[in-house]
Amino acid sequence: MRFPLLVGQYTGDLALGCDILSFATDEARELFTSNKNRDLNLVERFIGVKGRKDKLAAIELRGNEKHAAKRYADKYYLYRISQISADTFSLSVLKNPLQDPEIVEHSVYIDLDRSSKKEEFEIVVQANTSTKLVESNSKTIT
Repeated sequence: MRFPLLVGQYTGDLALGCDILSFATDEARELFTSNKNRDLNLVERFIGVKGRKDKLAAIELRGNEKHAAKRYADKYYLYRISQISADTFSLSVLKNPLQDPEIVEHSVYIDLDRSSKKEEFEIVVQANTSTKLVESNSKTIT
């Protein structure tokens, strides 16, 4: 038996990068919740939970989740839950998801707003006329 603690609602400095902490005993969970220093050694599992319509759907880890998967390694678990029918669900559990390089696909994220080379337009749709693009420096393109 495990003793869960929901933590997905925490953000910022309190965020742990997972949705659930699992403890071996109720006493360990109580000690963790009463400890201002949050002794992470008391945690048996750091669990990220992802719900997907398709039980074969891939899962994306980024930001705090990816950091937690790296940091907690063998204590980090990824749970994917999918509804198969009205009263039947599929639960897939993977320990240390970043450990197996054959299942990890890397993505590239681009932050356009950090680039000085981006062009920006405002699209204005006017009734009964053609659509116009207005560049940020106020030129109109039709």
